Amino acid sequence: MVEDKSEIEVQFAPAPSYLFDYMTADIETAECVFDLIDNSIDAARSAIKVEESDVPSDYSGCKIELSLSSKSIIVEDNCSGMSEDNFSKRAFRAGFKSHHSFGIGHFGVGLKRAILKLGSSCQITTDDGNALLTLKFTRSDLDKANDLKLPATKRASTSTKFTKIEVQDVSADTKRDIDSIRWKETLVENIGRRYGLFIRKGLEIKVDGKQVGAFAPQPVENDYIPLHSESFRAHGVDVEIVAGVHEKYRFGKTAKGTIGADPNNLKVHKAIAADYGWYVVCNDRVIVLHDQGYKTGWTTNWHNEYSGFVGWLHFRSEDPSLLPWNTRKSDIRENSEIYSEILIKLQTIAQGYRNKTPLARRTGTGGGKSSKSSGKTSSKSKAPTAKDVLEGTATKSQLSSIDTVLPQNNAFASKKPRLAGLVHDCERLKITEYPYASAIILRVVFEAALRDFLQRQKRYTEMRNAILDNKLEPGQSISDKKRKNYSPLLGDMLVWCDHNSDVFPDAHARVCKLSCQKFSQHLKTLNGVVHEEGGIVDAGKVRIVRDEVLQGLLHLLGS
Repeated sequence: MVEDKSEIEVQFAPAPSYLFDYMTADIETAECVFDLIDNSIDAARSAIKVEESDVPSDYSGCKIELSLSSKSIIVEDNCSGMSEDNFSKRAFRAGFKSHHSFGIGHFGVGLKRAILKLGSSCQITTDDGNALLTLKFTRSDLDKANDLKLPATKRASTSTKFTKIEVQDVSADTKRDIDSIRWKETLVENIGRRYGLFIRKGLEIKVDGKQVGAFAPQPVENDYIPLHSESFRAHGVDVEIVAGVHEKYRFGKTAKGTIGADPNNLKVHKAIAADYGWYVVCNDRVIVLHDQGYKTGWTTNWHNEYSGFVGWLHFRSEDPSLLPWNTRKSDIRENSEIYSEILIKLQTIAQGYRNKTPLARRTGTGGGKSSKSSGKTSSKSKAPTAKDVLEGTATKSQLSSIDTVLPQNNAFASKKPRLAGLVHDCERLKITEYPYASAIILRVVFEAALRDFLQRQKRYTEMRNAILDNKLEPGQSISDKKRKNYSPLLGDMLVWCDHNSDVFPDAHARVCKLSCQKFSQHLKTLNGVVHEEGGIVDAGKVRIVRDEVLQGLLHLLGS
């Protein structure tokens, strides 16, 4: 008997709505704006005739203008425009990587996900000198489109090259960010930092009509510390490392007659203190800013002997896929082969700075004593106190020797007995003996410390109302009693603090914000332990969380 057999097709293609939601799930409004700027900068590269095989050295005449409101987001540039072939076949297809030489919009997702995240309708107009192309669409159009193809119009060229992207029907998340004055100020500041090298080369970026200034602190040579500069090629990538003293930092004679930080320049030193550290750059796009952590090779916590240090690590490649950045261009891929090989160089350079800086020298009658005491420091030194952690003088090995959830003798600013009791228990609970209990109490004490800190700073009510108002439906009201009794979730509090980092004291803002961000990353795991939904927790995992949030947590408790 002949078997009756036929073939059928089995669909594997994702539903458009799922694909778009997945693309935009974890990206923030600011990152979307950066993606749109990246798109314009790649167009600028195409407009510049570069004779040598390198990144352009001059962007003069290239302009990018951003207009941000709760109704629309507009990004317009006067660069090369998009060709019909690129516009119709590649620019809006996810996964089609950029072919721009020395480009920064490489991964083939930035432009698409930025538009989809910012709003639900968009109009894109571009002219490359050959044709004027216009595409209008909504999110609904994309969900319904067969094969994800949409019609666009083609007209005669205006003879002016440009691209204009206008996003309307702005999403609720985007609207909330744009309506925040603080968020806009931070965005402009970060544009100056992320694109400071382009701006220094003549690129003009304006936000709501105001020109963005460049931020790119340069290392220089002085009488005490030489400028370190080296270039080499590895894994198809050109690498340049430049490190030295911040251009505005000064050494001078102190009141004790020794050479140290110039007493006449202390105000400047205080203003530039946040600039110190390593900067990592891919094709002129700054990826890592003023990093002072293990990511860029620091073997000890940051302390005064590194004051004034500024280092730039440049990666340049005609093929952007060889660069060690992540898809969001917000961080470096530490496990990439080229970065792993260079990390030891960064450690050596930073240590060389420390060895040469006058800040590390001990002169005068007390010199011998200081030298003797410093010689006793080793990985076997006793665990640091809370004061050591707060001042950043605790080494990585010392931190690992803190076996309790919190070090002993913490500064404590609260008047709440419950929080005092939690801290007291944390000073005695050993992570190695009770990892589950340590994970749970760490989560509890961080939340309690954050609530108490916001209350002492008189910002708790503002935070509570902002979170609650964001959860209410349009037109929905709530009684004063319910509003007063509302208790925000820790995850919402962490997000609010991330968007309102001015709540933290200026001197500790960076550390506190970073601790909140790190704690937010670990919150799902910690919640899983509390609710018995997580995996097995070992002491090593608890230590990692504790070490990453410790400095900020101690500031919350003691400020």
